Amino acid sequence: MERQVLADLRALDQSLKNLADDPALEVFPLDSPMLEKTLALTLEKLDLHPWDKKGNSKQPLTGLYDAADVWVYADFVMKTPRRPEGWTGGPACVHRREE
Repeated sequence: MERQVLADLRALDQSLKNLADDPALEVFPLDSPMLEKTLALTLEKLDLHPWDKKGNSKQPLTGLYDAADVWVYADFVMKTPRRPEGWTGGPACVHRREE
């Protein structure tokens, strides 16, 4: 197993180059804003928002996000809800929608 992992690691750069050169794929950097957008899309797709459609808290998700200091956006453009001024938590704290 260790030999296979080492061989795969040696071939990693070429494998990534092959993917980048494939005309059917668009390769782009995964920076912090792109990662946050990906998380937002995943939350929407899997219905992992900490609130329901009426804005009510959904447990245990709300508690899990609160404990991890994860901010969850309500939309794909990641503008709402705005993070509080001076936010020091992780990239993504839980917001319970205001009614």
